[in-house]
Amino acid sequence: PVRIMENFLGKPIDSATASSPVRLTGWSSIPKVGAKVTLVASKKEAEEAARTAAATPIVPIIDDGAADRAVLPVIIKTDVLGTLEAIEHELTKLTHERVRIKVLQKGVGSITEGDIKMLIGSKHPIAIGFHTKADAMATDLAREHDVPIKTFDIIYKLTEWLAEEMQNAAPKREMEEKIGELKVIRIFSQQKDKQVIGGRVETGKIQIGAKFKILRRDTEVGEGEILELQSQKIAASEVLEGNECGLSVESKITIAERDVLAPFIVVTK
Repeated sequence: PVRIMENFLGKPIDSATASSPVRLTGWSSIPKVGAKVTLVASKKEAEEAARTAAATPIVPIIDDGAADRAVLPVIIKTDVLGTLEAIEHELTKLTHERVRIKVLQKGVGSITEGDIKMLIGSKHPIAIGFHTKADAMATDLAREHDVPIKTFDIIYKLTEWLAEEMQNAAPKREMEEKIGELKVIRIFSQQKDKQVIGGRVETGKIQIGAKFKILRRDTEVGEGEILELQSQKIAASEVLEGNECGLSVESKITIAERDVLAPFIVVTK
């Protein structure tokens, strides 16, 4: 049974309002961090609830972030309830296709050891205080487990910083970036998967080492790679728009005159 309830200042209280942090002592056994406490009217009801809980298997919280979507677990503590509500409203405006903010705990008062414990073991954990700080035990525990604690006194500064953290946490994606187009004018030779061809750079540029897509009547028919380049019979690393050139390429698809080669590079974003 709980015998003492204190507010965040350590003063005994008889009741607490929603979102108010409290300290409860007198437990017969220590509850787990994050456990929910249900109040009942009698000891009999409490014993029945305990039996039901013991018979019900605990289902772990599963992170619903997809493989290409990160989750930022956040603890938010503020000085007053009104500020907390304002911050929550601003957080709804922070969106990212590859990142989701998950508020694990929120409330009024200082950042406590219990708050930090909820973040331990998470990827990208963040403890945020607004016009409030972390107590000594929370600070020590956070330092030990590399949980960052950030404090703010201006809401837009908080949201700006959090938006940057979302961007930093976003899983990287490899994307193909088209760099130009070359129209094939002539086929000089072919040996197995290698061909020597001539063409004109219609847009952008082509460069050694770039992979390309083969477009035939605007339909993609295969891919290849540029092995060598010559411009005006001189070896070159790249050839720019408007110039004709010769190139040695490798492809499993036989390239034909009037095909268009669309070279691309793979970038991480």
